[in-house]
Amino acid sequence: MNRFMAYGRNILILSIIFLVSSLAIDLISPIWSIYIKSSLGASMTELGFVFSASSAVAAVMQILCGFLSDKYGRKRLHALGTLLAAFPPLMYAFANNWVDLVPWVMLSGFATGLYLPVRWQ
Repeated sequence: MNRFMAYGRNILILSIIFLVSSLAIDLISPIWSIYIKSSLGASMTELGFVFSASSAVAAVMQILCGFLSDKYGRKRLHALGTLLAAFPPLMYAFANNWVDLVPWVMLSGFATGLYLPVRWQ
């Protein structure tokens, strides 16, 4: 029991952060492509570009994140990535067309690339 209590607070905080972020992503995922296509007027090709821009940036950052976490520490990268990940979804609401989303999905991919590898190490 003492072993759990020593790590209990940190595990609880990380679990809550993981739960809230996963819930938010899972709630928006089914309607995200419909919103971009219907409301923002993207074609299927443009929709693919929006999704691939985020994924490409996240893939590059995940590779670099291993080196950065060794240099700067996992906690710092996780905190920075989680903080950066909070802003892009708020900015999606101000997009007038699919092009307005591109910088924000790239920032979201950048943040995901920072915290995701650290979270699963």
